[in-house]
Amino acid sequence: MYNFKFFAAAFAAACISLPANATESQAETDKRSETEKVQPSGWFYGAFANMSSSPYRGMDNEIQALPIIGYRSEKFSWMGPRFSYQLFEQEGFEAAALLDYYMAGFDDGDGDSDFFTGLSERRNSLFAGFSTAYTATNKLSISLSSMQDLQGRSDGNDSKLGLSYTHNVGPVIITPTIELNRLSRAYTDYYYGVKDSEVSGERTAYSGSTSLNKSAGFSVGTPIFFGGFSRIAISHHWLDSAITDSPLIDDDHYWQATLTFSRFFSTH
Repeated sequence: MYNFKFFAAAFAAACISLPANATESQAETDKRSETEKVQPSGWFYGAFANMSSSPYRGMDNEIQALPIIGYRSEKFSWMGPRFSYQLFEQEGFEAAALLDYYMAGFDDGDGDSDFFTGLSERRNSLFAGFSTAYTATNKLSISLSSMQDLQGRSDGNDSKLGLSYTHNVGPVIITPTIELNRLSRAYTDYYYGVKDSEVSGERTAYSGSTSLNKSAGFSVGTPIFFGGFSRIAISHHWLDSAITDSPLIDDDHYWQATLTFSRFFSTH
């Protein structure tokens, strides 16, 4: 389905936003002292669900879900299409190398209407890059990431600057977040542009340019259910005119709500 690109983006966000003890049970959390940091490692499993609106022309709201499996060690983590390896961590600073399969592609068979008929295929692609973050007093965190298309499908770049604040209320973790997302000209043009050969009576040619998109949201997580970690996240996204001017787009914003549950097979 064409709306799957937003599902994939939400899933990738869930992959990197789980805390270090995301799959730690409540009993294990209670055993830890405030100064002791235990980071579980090993294989974990769970489920992920996403409900979202879509800014694309003729697209309806959708609900999608899938099971998840992943792995976490002291430096390496894998969940779904995303891999990360911690390169550095000291005094609140951390850096990681990232590998992520972007499921942003589509073909003319996708969509809820005939509007997309005649568009050539936009292909999924493998992206790689780096992320850095600084967390002050274990609460306020600023992050920066940059990902580049490795397979040359779009030759595009996806960069993000985020700010979040983590607040604990007993066993509940509340995290409001704001983010700026810069998509390069090549990325925007490949996924939102319309080639001359794709022009139809309803669809004009369009060349995308660099876009700066904004989002705000919050998440609520807790380890009190079923021996794992549960998290719900709600966000609202505002699209740059470089995207909304595309004839493929019918709205300048969209919203998402995601629910994630994960639990280790075993911890050590």
